[in-house]
Order: sequence, then C-alpha cells, then structure tokens
Amino acid sequence: DLFLSGIPWVSFTSASHPIHMHPVDSVPRFTWGKIVEEGGRLKMPLSVQVHRGLMDGVHVGRFFNQLQSYLDQE
Repeated sequence: DLFLSGIPWVSFTSASHPIHMHPVDSVPRFTWGKIVEEGGRLKMPLSVQVHRGLMDGVHVGRFFNQLQSYLDQE
C-alpha cells in the first residue's frame, strides 16, 4: 500500500498525514505540491512520511537522491 496526495495549487514546506496509532499502519505517505519555476529550475515540494520501524532516514535520503537523479535526466 501507498498513500499519495497531490496539492497542485499549493507550495508547501512540510506536510503531515493522520495516522492510526496501531502497529499495522506503516503505509508510506507521499504528498506533492505546486510546481514553480525559480532561478531557471522547476521546483516541486514533496513530503514523505514513513514509519520509523520500517526504514531509517538513510532510506528516505536514498529515495530523494534517486528521484532527483531521475528528474535531472528528463
């Protein structure tokens, strides 16, 4: 499972999702926002909320690095 939310009308610096305080609620939550041009580059806010019991910050960091690498190729 994966929770995806898009708010294309809003640029944000963070987002948080409601979670069920239950061990089985470990579904990653992603939210993306409004794409804006800034300094000749396109920027899009992306928030990732994950369960600490399933992954460390290093995993989220690797995800962001891989995503940026993919977007840089486009």
